[in-house]
Amino acid sequence: MSNLAADQSAEPVLLTVDGMSCAGCVRSVEKALGQVPGVTAASVNFANQTAAVAGKATIETLVDAVHRAGYEAHPFQDESVEEQEAEVRKSLHRSLYKSSA
Repeated sequence: MSNLAADQSAEPVLLTVDGMSCAGCVRSVEKALGQVPGVTAASVNFANQTAAVAGKATIETLVDAVHRAGYEAHPFQDESVEEQEAEVRKSLHRSLYKSSA
């Protein structure tokens, strides 16, 4: 389910995904999004902590699917570099905290 070229009919929905710490997390989020009815493709980018989803599903449904997989998601918002760096630091701190618990 990772090829967004499969559905050219609509703009993909972009989400920011928090809490991913490895490639396994990426696979879990992609799988969760791919199982949402109406989703034709889902691609998760670990480096920038985002997901692009093609198909016909509401943002609320997609966010809920990511949450059920154990991660947090929200609609992507174009942020300044400083805001992005702050979010990455927060995500890293959360991941480090989770791994030490």
